[in-house]
Amino acid sequence: MKNRMARIIAGTVLLCPLYSYASVETMMSNLQSAILNVLAPVICICGIIFSGFKLAMGDESAKKTLLWSCIGTVATFTAPSLLSFLQNRVAS
Repeated sequence: MKNRMARIIAGTVLLCPLYSYASVETMMSNLQSAILNVLAPVICICGIIFSGFKLAMGDESAKKTLLWSCIGTVATFTAPSLLSFLQNRVAS
């Protein structure tokens, strides 16, 4: 049984090298894209909305929370540009 499974796997690798060797770079690029384009902006906007509600309710720490939310948002939205700049510098 083990020999048969090994032959099937070897045949798959030989016949379909594109599918059997998934590129780590592609996977990491897709993950980076998903995080920076979808997840991070949603978290930043939720942080600003949460800070706004705290400010509207009269919480004393709301201004500090809003400031840090804005700093995090700026850092998040500039991260793709910074990453592409660094990737170009390292690649050359």
